[in-house]
Amino acid sequence: MLYLILFIIVIAILFGPSYWINYVYKKYNNDIEDCPGTGGELAVHLLERANINNVEVVRAKDVDYYDLNKRQVVLSESVYDGKSVTAIAVSAHEVGHAMQHFQGYSALMISARWSGIVDWLQRVIMQTMLVLSSVASIFLHAPIYKVVFIAGVVIAIAKVLLNFATLPAELDASFKKALPILSEGYLPKQYHQPAKILLTAAAFTYVAKALADVINIFKWFILFRR
Repeated sequence: MLYLILFIIVIAILFGPSYWINYVYKKYNNDIEDCPGTGGELAVHLLERANINNVEVVRAKDVDYYDLNKRQVVLSESVYDGKSVTAIAVSAHEVGHAMQHFQGYSALMISARWSGIVDWLQRVIMQTMLVLSSVASIFLHAPIYKVVFIAGVVIAIAKVLLNFATLPAELDASFKKALPILSEGYLPKQYHQPAKILLTAAAFTYVAKALADVINIFKWFILFRR
């Protein structure tokens, strides 16, 4: 019974955040009648209001993020075209990252730098996997699967650390950038609390990603033990 309880707790910790985030996004994704504009229009307006002239708003299929290198606020179709609380909150959150970039916010810059390092590390490890495996087998007398295991764990741990390192910038974009702006009248008052919930979900998206990477680490250990 104790093991069952512990198992349920672990599952709730690992999978709970991602399910909660998806639930919140869908719950408030219906257009509201008294919304003055779409998420895309809000993003353009907020950038102009902040005198950020070198950032464009781009419509994508199903992703929302800020691209530091291209200087783009990328919004999914439902956010770009939507007039829901989700569309407005997510749009303001991503513009918050553009504002951080414009202000030289250190947490965002550190996160972006580490993201590049992790991407490079993953490419190098994957591209040289066969070579490293051969060398390990011939000269170190280590089975190939051990090299694969170590590489997989290194990548997964790097992603976990990166996602947690991103959290300060996400919290700032939600609660010090987007939330004060939305409280100025960009959403009817009755939607302020749902917007706060959505901005919390947006900020903790990377926590959910980190926990998913923790699962990957466990998977690697399970495969290794087999």
